[in-house]
Amino acid sequence: MYSHNVTNRPTVRIYRDCSAISPEFPQCIDRVGTDKVKMRYCICTDDACNQSVLTNSVQVKSIFISIAFSILIYLFSLN
Repeated sequence: MYSHNVTNRPTVRIYRDCSAISPEFPQCIDRVGTDKVKMRYCICTDDACNQSVLTNSVQVKSIFISIAFSILIYLFSLN
């Protein structure tokens, strides 16, 4: 981890922490960060293993509702 001191020169800080390997996900490491935020870091060796997730139906519905309201507001503003 790097940070800058008063003279704007980078200083090196070494931060060591424990992590746990989950038996159900042996390719992942669980770590606890600041404010007890738990993060899971995973590695993979397959092709395209870090694909993005599919769009959630709630996101699609909220976009559709937003567009519908925008059209309604536009139509009412013409009168």
